[in-house]
Amino acid sequence: MDSINRSCKEIKQDKCNTKSGFYRIKTNIGIIWVYCEMEIDGGGFTFISDLTRNKKKLDLDNIFTDKTKVLLQLRYKNLSQKYTIVEPLTSSQPMSVQINSHTGYQGPMNKHLGDYIFFGITPIKFGKQKGTQGFLSNGKRVTFYNCDANPNSYFAFFPNINDKTPSSYHSSNLVYESRGVAVNWRNTAKLAINKLPNSFFLLTEIHFGGCGTYTSSDRWRDGATSVAIGIR
Repeated sequence: MDSINRSCKEIKQDKCNTKSGFYRIKTNIGIIWVYCEMEIDGGGFTFISDLTRNKKKLDLDNIFTDKTKVLLQLRYKNLSQKYTIVEPLTSSQPMSVQINSHTGYQGPMNKHLGDYIFFGITPIKFGKQKGTQGFLSNGKRVTFYNCDANPNSYFAFFPNINDKTPSSYHSSNLVYESRGVAVNWRNTAKLAINKLPNSFFLLTEIHFGGCGTYTSSDRWRDGATSVAIGIR
């Protein structure tokens, strides 16, 4: 039988050796179907497929309880998938995942695309300074020097159901398609244990700094096309 726990993490804790796949969880908007990744890094990661209907009002408090790790899974043109476990550089700066908001963080450029999931790494109060910033990805440091104290530090994920054109910001200089935070992050990815259905993968914007990166997944040159976000 499907579980009516509040997250994949709870399902994992209640049922040892649970397989990855689709499960039901109980939320503030009722019972919804999610995908649970139960093998990577101990498992218990919840993936939400879209933000249609009332999911944009979903409360993540019972789903995102481990603010030290987020699972990002990449999809490629050749249909392969890879994953990265993203962690903060320091335990004193827990990460944030929000729906249609970016409280405490610099907001995304692609708000015109509609609903979004926001994944913030370094809050404005810490990011608004020059110096080395970034995160860990699969245990490797992905850092940059914030050259102008601009506090951008986030991933943003857009269903873009109306297929609008992504922001042209920084399109006159595509330096971050060959180097920088986004490229270095993707280079840490490992082959995924389980493949997610296509509906979980979203157009992705990445912005760090001042001199870290600005890009969106429609620009990527390495075959990666979109990203799915899993939380626990």
